[in-house]
Amino acid sequence: VNLWTIVADHDGIVGVAQCWTSAFIRHLGVHPRARRQGIGRLLLQQALDAASMGVLELDIPTRAIHTSARTNDLLRWPDHQPLTVQDLLSSVDAGDRSAIATKLEESLSALHAFSEEFRVLADDTPTRWIKLDAGHGTGRRLIGVLQDVSERKRSEVRLKLLNEGLEQLVAERTSELNLSLKELEAFSFSEEHE
Repeated sequence: VNLWTIVADHDGIVGVAQCWTSAFIRHLGVHPRARRQGIGRLLLQQALDAASMGVLELDIPTRAIHTSARTNDLLRWPDHQPLTVQDLLSSVDAGDRSAIATKLEESLSALHAFSEEFRVLADDTPTRWIKLDAGHGTGRRLIGVLQDVSERKRSEVRLKLLNEGLEQLVAERTSELNLSLKELEAFSFSEEHE
């Protein structure tokens, strides 16, 4: 059996590929194309699970949204409930909602890809950040993946604070050094004239 799974993860899943020998497919007793498609879906789901990503499918004319269980978990939505774009936007933190609504509407009307990070409403937990990457599929649908990028965002904030602290320390040390140099020059000047 030859099976390859390729998952590239810089900001998410790039692709999944598989290669099955024809002997193995015949052994399974299913039409080769149907079997490969089923296995492809299984491998894609396995890759999504490994990356802890959810799937979102939006029907553009009706604005109805269909989600995976992981998407529902990420957005704190109940399972098996009809959802709409308005439900998505109401899950977005008020500080990000207007910009996300505008960008999403632009993407839907112009059939452009959508890739944004936004905060989701959280009751008693630290701020959660979600990244939604979506593209237009067949039949006037937007299909995408969601991923929790909270840890990366927290790391970016910590790094920014460390850099700001370092810049402040460098500025203080430079100021102290300049003061010491002035004192040394004054002392040197006074020694020369005595």
